[in-house]
Order: sequence, then C-alpha cells, then structure tokens
Amino acid sequence: FFSCADCSPHPAALCCVARPRCRCGPSRGPSAGAMGDDEVCAWLRNNDVPKILEGLSTQVLLRKPREPISFMIDRLRKLQGGPVTDVRVQAGADAHGQPAVVVEVVNRNGVYRGTVPCGEGPAGHEACQKAVAGIPGFARTPLIGKLPTDTKVVDDVLLRADCTPDKQCLGPAGMLAVSLALARAAADMEGLELYEYIAKIAETETLRMPVPCFKVVVGGVYADTALPIQEYMLAPTCATTFSEALRMAQETYQHLKGLMETKYGTGRAAAQPDGVFAPPTAYPTDPLDLMVQAIAAAGHTGRMKICIDCAAHEFYKDRMYDLAFKSSIPQLHTAQELTDLYMDWCIRSPVISIEDPFEADDFHAWAQCTKMLLPKGVQIVGDQLTVSNTHRVQKAAAMQACNALLLELGEIGTLTEAVTIAKLAQANGYSLMVSQQNGATDDPFLAALAVGLGMGQIKTGAPCQEGPSCSHTHLLHIEEALVQGARRYTYGHPTWR
Repeated sequence: FFSCADCSPHPAALCCVARPRCRCGPSRGPSAGAMGDDEVCAWLRNNDVPKILEGLSTQVLLRKPREPISFMIDRLRKLQGGPVTDVRVQAGADAHGQPAVVVEVVNRNGVYRGTVPCGEGPAGHEACQKAVAGIPGFARTPLIGKLPTDTKVVDDVLLRADCTPDKQCLGPAGMLAVSLALARAAADMEGLELYEYIAKIAETETLRMPVPCFKVVVGGVYADTALPIQEYMLAPTCATTFSEALRMAQETYQHLKGLMETKYGTGRAAAQPDGVFAPPTAYPTDPLDLMVQAIAAAGHTGRMKICIDCAAHEFYKDRMYDLAFKSSIPQLHTAQELTDLYMDWCIRSPVISIEDPFEADDFHAWAQCTKMLLPKGVQIVGDQLTVSNTHRVQKAAAMQACNALLLELGEIGTLTEAVTIAKLAQANGYSLMVSQQNGATDDPFLAALAVGLGMGQIKTGAPCQEGPSCSHTHLLHIEEALVQGARRYTYGHPTWR
C-alpha cells in the first residue's frame, strides 16, 4: 500500500492518497521531502484515511461496480468536493402552481437543489418572498466555506442566521430548502444515496420501506362540500413490498371510482387533478362505507386499512365540535361524544389511524381517546397537537395524549431538527408518519427521509393521478436499488402487520 504501481500491485492513485511520497519514486504529494513511517501513520490518522478506505470498500461491496478501482478513485475525487462556494435562491412553484422556494448550493462537485412548497394564498407568497429576500442577506455568507458533510454545523449556521424562535427571518420553507440542498451535497461527497446519508446521520439500524397512506377522499376545508372530515386514506398495511402496496392501492382506487360514480353520478364526485374524490355528502361514514366496498371488490379485505385526518381544529368552537360547520344547522358534540363516534367508525370499518381527532390544546380529550382506541389497535396521530415542536411532543408524551407523531417538514426547518424530533418521538414509543405540506414538488426528499429514518409510514397523494407522483416513483427506485444491491431492509410498520 505504501508503494506505487512500479513496486507494488496496489494502484498508484490510491498510494498517493495514503502516502505523499512513494519509496521508489518522486514526491507525489504536497511535501517535497520523504516521510518516515511515523509521519505516514500520523498523516493517515489525521486525514481519517483508514475510515475513508473502509467506507469505500463497503460501497464497492454494496454497489458491485464493474471497475472497482475506477469507482473508488471517482469516490475519492468526490470527497475532495470541498466547502460551499455559493448559495442561490429563487421563487418556484409546486405541482398546483402555488409558490415554492428553490435553493441551490454549489461546491466543486456541482450544484445541488432543494425545493420546498410555501403553502397557498397570500401567506404562501409572503413565505416565498421572505425566503428569497432573507437567504442571500442572512444565510449565504455564513455558509460559504463550510463543509456540507458537517450537517449539524451547517444547520446550526442556518438557525443562528435566522436567530428567531419561530424562524421569522428565513422562514421554515426557505431554511428547509437550504438544508435539503446541503444534505444532497453531503451525500454526493460521501458517495451515498440521500436516504443512506440520512440513515447514517440518524444512526438508523434498519432501513424500512414505509406503508404509503394514499389520500383518496377529501372534505373539510379542502373541498367545496359539506363533508367535515378533511382526508380519507388507503393504507396497504399487509403488503410485502412497496411495489405491491402501490398495486393494491391502484386496484382499490379503480373500484372506488366506480362506486363513487354509481352513488353520486358521473361528474359529481369526479376525481380532481391530484386524483382525490370530493363526494357531495355531509355524512362522515359515507366515504368509509364506499372504501370498505372498494377494498372488498379488489380482493384486499384484511390487507388494506383506512386512515383518516379529522382536522378537528377546523370545526371546534366554544368547547364543542360541530360536524356540520359547513352548513347553517349545527351538529354539536362534546369531546366524549366525538370519541364515541370515532369508536363506532373503527367498529364498522377497518380504520387503523386517526389524525387530529380534537382541537390542539384539548389534551384531556386526546388522552381519553387514545386510552379508548389504543386497545383496538388504532393509532392516534398528533399533527396540530405537536406541530413538530419538541416541547409539545414532550407534553403529549407525558399525558399519553397520542401514540403517533406526524413529522411535517414545513414545520421544522432543518434536517437536523427533523432527525432530533424523530428520535425524540421514537424514544417515547411513538409511531412516526412523515408528510409534506399541502402541495407537492418534484423534490423526492420526503421519500428519502421516510426510508432513512425507518419511519414505516408516509402520507402521499392518490395512487392514480394526472402526471407521476414524485414520492411514489422515488420510493419504487429506492426499493429497486435495495433489492439489486441485496441490501437488508423491511417493508411496513411493525404495529400494522
């Protein structure tokens, strides 16, 4: 190893990395003088060369390249990609034409992009403008010269650059877009796929392909109908692979489409551009009944479950819950009455997950509902309850107010914060479901995060929609790569098997 190609079978290119001067040749490194054995050993230690070469050997075993030496040399060049040289930001748009922030991080290896939706309406435009104005002014200069592979360091730089408790300077979307771009640069420098890099920094022991929770029916503030519940989802919990889960959902979706047309007429509950249905009904059980029928018609009874997102904060007023908040005649319920309704829904249909069943600060109602439904195998997911905030997560855990957490990227800000929240939730025995803000982009980071953190659950769009779904496509690619590389992984969530 300490010789060049003239005196050893080892390739000279790798010798130059390990020893600046070969025993039999001229100086190949920055030093003009020969190095002694002690100096060589010190140089190896100081530059972490044994660890680097061990990592390269592992990558060769995983990737199985046709030319291992060329592969290793290329990876060594990537490691020399070096610090950030520029940070660029611009306004973009998500799949629905709503504002999104696009950030590009540059180093010697290339340009790396992060795209995050900013939300809808005036608030979304304001958030986008804030990021476009704030990142060049506050974050660009402190990041230049920093190594992308120092993930915690660069994320701390972002937090210090913003220096507000609720990220008012850069905005969560802008901060996250920078963090995503830096993570991509770091993954490329280390020769890893993005999900592998996330798994590395999170110390994830088992890569896990998540159960996709496919949004198929919408109501609440998402639809111009009287249906109070915000989202209904199909969850292929008993599939064996992600590709099988996608096929099962697509089959069920086609039967659901036919049932919708039969019940409500062609056009009245037609699928929207993103593939979801908005049936003209005020009864929360109507979509559940049709989904049960569709699951049975597709032959997936017992293998396909249902998740719902109630968004109960939308119909909470004066300590009561109004399931007819979109009509002129109220249907008021106490928290206990609403809990009884949820129990009834779980008995009549295979509901396995209920998100935001109560108003965010009604901790007592959350705790009572969790206590009643947990023995039925139903998870209670906190979104508005916890808003990906460490203090609220800790309070919810102390009160046993829920047993699952929605990790919504738009509420966090950096990859480091996402990993911290995920590990905190897992330490408290919570299940984890990852979700993006309403509005999708072509950025596949959500899928990489779900696999890298081993979450086991991911909220996605409909299984059939106009145009490809980025998360679905990227998850299929990840699964294919894991299979081809003979990587050890599992599918699904352990409590949903």
